[in-house]
Amino acid sequence: MNFEIHADHVILDQVHRDYIEKHVHLASNNHDHSIGRMTVHLVDVNKSKGGAKDVTCKIVAHLNNPHAELVAEGRDHDPMAAFNAANHKYGALLAKRLEKNHNHHPDHQYHHHNNPEL
Repeated sequence: MNFEIHADHVILDQVHRDYIEKHVHLASNNHDHSIGRMTVHLVDVNKSKGGAKDVTCKIVAHLNNPHAELVAEGRDHDPMAAFNAANHKYGALLAKRLEKNHNHHPDHQYHHHNNPEL
């Protein structure tokens, strides 16, 4: 899986970058092979206004098969809290997508719908 982190007006040290990469892989629940490319975008949307920060995190995962894109977003004043919110949504979206793909697999349909012995 090709993995990238982009930060716009958000400061991330190596500890934060390592945390993000580790937790995205954990949320992928051993399905990294299903993902061709993933990007985590952290953006301070009020960068020019000063004051409290509104940080948006968007996780974009490009699945290998079927070719699809999953997008999960989180928002908080803290970059890591925004990431954690987005990552939680990403894990749920990926699980739902993989379950849907499994349930629509031709072998799965054959065994469960066309073969009364199974």
